[in-house]
Amino acid sequence: MKIYLSGSMRSVEDSNRPLFEMAARVMRVLGHEVFNPSSSWDGSDGLDLGQCFDIDAAMLRSCDAVFVLPGAHKDSLGVAMEKAVAAFLEKDVVEYDEWYETMLGGCSLSRLATFSDDNIRGAVRTEMEI
Repeated sequence: MKIYLSGSMRSVEDSNRPLFEMAARVMRVLGHEVFNPSSSWDGSDGLDLGQCFDIDAAMLRSCDAVFVLPGAHKDSLGVAMEKAVAAFLEKDVVEYDEWYETMLGGCSLSRLATFSDDNIRGAVRTEMEI
């Protein structure tokens, strides 16, 4: 499954890259193809928000689902846009909090990211999918 990671970036130090990278690793270990917007540009490339929206919308169109990272600010315009576009395109939107409860059984994403690949696969309830 192709997963688009959605989360707060502009309001978080280092564009929230550590959290995006943790989530991307976990999703890849679980066999998903991941689009991680935090790795697409570093803020110094001169892109304005409109250009970022164009890139995000193109990636959202090619993905099967959107995974909303923990701590995504409710007032984040980027997260709101990504969720709205996903809904418009009839893509699944999975909130981290729901996934955490059903699939991780209390294991935080940051703790899970310290596991080996095999332990990540074992920790996630295999009967559940994104």
